Amino acid sequence: MSYLKTGIEFAHISIFELVVGSALSRGTVNSEGELIDVISEWLQVPVPLGEIEQAAQRLAARGYIADGTAPLAELALTEKGTDGVTRSYHATIRMLDRGLNLLRASMLVNIINGKGESDA
Repeated sequence: MSYLKTGIEFAHISIFELVVGSALSRGTVNSEGELIDVISEWLQVPVPLGEIEQAAQRLAARGYIADGTAPLAELALTEKGTDGVTRSYHATIRMLDRGLNLLRASMLVNIINGKGESDA
């Protein structure tokens, strides 16, 4: 986390770290291969394992991942990591919405999960 001059704490992670943290937080990735596939699909480019490992190490160094030495597919976000990823998601949604409050996080999650709003 980083702090503004006002003392307010906010997540300080790159977009790629957000992607890696998000993939790890899903709880559905059972192998490094699946993790590579998920991240590569999201970014629509092949992502080498080494890049994911480096991002995971940076997240672990900030306390966002509990054990940076475990196999990638077994890593999990800490409470601080979950908060950081959540805050980053919310900021991303607000930036996409340009402050108009037209987008709802639940609506976007349903789109990502392949459900219509009526299926929520």
